[in-house]
Amino acid sequence: FPKEQFCVLDLEHFKGSIDHGMSLIENCLGLEPMGRPYEKTKINTRGTKKGVVPMLDETRVMLNTFFRPYNEKFCSLHLAPIGCETTWLKEWST
Repeated sequence: FPKEQFCVLDLEHFKGSIDHGMSLIENCLGLEPMGRPYEKTKINTRGTKKGVVPMLDETRVMLNTFFRPYNEKFCSLHLAPIGCETTWLKEWST
């Protein structure tokens, strides 16, 4: 399939404003804007479990090393609208 047929988003597109995320979807699908505010939906309402310790630095390094070629390949696809501008992909952009 051509990459123009994919609309790749992550939760960062919805974090600040559900309307922003939905407008990206409408644009990808070639739809006219709805022109009304969207209702917020609770996502991951459980939050972080109490007592969970942060990820160890060596674990983060190991995961970054393992996923590096996959993240680089993903960024090289230049999929819209995600691109590589989201927090978790910025270091992989070329």
